Amino acid sequence: MGVFIIIVPDAYLAFRANGIKRKLSSQLPYLLDMMGVCVQTGMTIESSMTYLAQEMIGFDVDMAHMLKRTNERAHMVGLEQAIEELYIRVPTPEFRSFVMTLSQSLRYGSSIYETLTRLAMDIREIQILGLEEKIGKLSAKMSIPLIVFIMFPIVILTAAPGVMRMM
Repeated sequence: MGVFIIIVPDAYLAFRANGIKRKLSSQLPYLLDMMGVCVQTGMTIESSMTYLAQEMIGFDVDMAHMLKRTNERAHMVGLEQAIEELYIRVPTPEFRSFVMTLSQSLRYGSSIYETLTRLAMDIREIQILGLEEKIGKLSAKMSIPLIVFIMFPIVILTAAPGVMRMM
């Protein structure tokens, strides 16, 4: 019983954490588009993160919380270190690309708007490829129920009259 009390809450928390990471990764292209629009209008990356953290509360609380924490850490340790910590909190390939893009932009002063929109398009393409892969695997998964529930009954229905005559 004691082992159950220790393992189940940890498993539940791990399940929830993975769900939030997947959700944040899937919503990242929308955040990138909105951040790109903010940067295009003249805001800095820091101010756009502050603005989006306030505005995202109505749409996605998890994304707003993540932006708020990153923004708070940016005020304490600097933006570059804060976005590195963001990757540690959400270790997904999408966030790694986001962190690398922002780091490169901060380090070399490159234009961020085009980079953010291109990154959003690339992440969407990767998500679409993942969905296509899942769809491709679906046919193999459907073959077992197809054989069990359709093929065997048809074989039995066609073979039953012949077996009955032989008896």
